[in-house]
Amino acid sequence: MEIQRIINMILNTIYIAIIFTIVTDVLHFWDEFSPNIKSLMTRGILRSPIKSKIMTCSTCQTHWMCLLYLIVRGMLSIENYCWVIFLSAMTPVVAQTFILMKNILIKTIGIIADKLNI
Repeated sequence: MEIQRIINMILNTIYIAIIFTIVTDVLHFWDEFSPNIKSLMTRGILRSPIKSKIMTCSTCQTHWMCLLYLIVRGMLSIENYCWVIFLSAMTPVVAQTFILMKNILIKTIGIIADKLNI
């Protein structure tokens, strides 16, 4: 039972890292969304992105959310926290891996479309 709990923790923290990395580093959600907030707050006078480290840093987001996850699940330990630090530091690799997979998929679809004369 303990092994299953650890596997679930590992998978869930990986999912957290993937979500924050794609939303923050690939889709640039905050950079696209925050100008709308600023525009509403200033009645259209200002429209630049709001600078916020926690909203523009997938490494920070992954670290804090995974730490909160460990605390809530009652799984905070040195070993688990080391995993969270490692996973947080790997978010640039997650972003590049996602971009690579996306580009491979786009290229493959292009090749298939050429073969089918679409």
